[in-house]
Amino acid sequence: MKRFLSILFVLLAVIKISFSQAIAGKVDYQKSVQPASIIELPYNPDLIEGMLKDHFSKKGAKQSSSKGFLVYKGVQLTAADPASSDLYFKVDRKSRRESDRAVVYLVVTRPGENPATRSSEDNYGTDQAANFLNEMGPSVEAYSLEQDIKGQDDNIKKAERKYKNLVDDGSDLDKQKRRIDDKIQENIKNQNNQKNELEKQRQLLESLNAKRKQ
Repeated sequence: MKRFLSILFVLLAVIKISFSQAIAGKVDYQKSVQPASIIELPYNPDLIEGMLKDHFSKKGAKQSSSKGFLVYKGVQLTAADPASSDLYFKVDRKSRRESDRAVVYLVVTRPGENPATRSSEDNYGTDQAANFLNEMGPSVEAYSLEQDIKGQDDNIKKAERKYKNLVDDGSDLDKQKRRIDDKIQENIKNQNNQKNELEKQRQLLESLNAKRKQ
């Protein structure tokens, strides 16, 4: 029974994560309170920020920052949007203990509008923001996979470079070994020649000494 309840708890947790939906809420921005769409995602904040930067750069939007927010100006959240908007994302780690869970806030404004000066009841773009956040999960997962693939590809390239260097080193060492072997053989030959020469000189000395005794 306990095992069944444990499995049921895990399944419910997975379902909760899988079907996490954006909610309407508020977020502080430059001493103002702004309506925002909010979602909790089971991903590291850095990974989410990386996905956002990659996603909007492909749309030609440059990322800037403002008071802890990532800002993308003049962007259509979806292809169906009738006009562009300015997007303000805030990505916070859920807690110190949960570094792999993040809370994402999205404030949408009209192009060039300063969120700090608009009404806190202005709900412009909140529906589109909620839809975008609800689709972020698969996008972050796909981005994470691409990053893992890129990282693994880099690991392979590093391993290939190291292997090539070792092969080159081995080839150099083999050449050095052959040169040393050649030098050893030459040295042995020279030793024998010198030994013969030494013996010849000794015999000559003995011959000379023999003549002196006579």
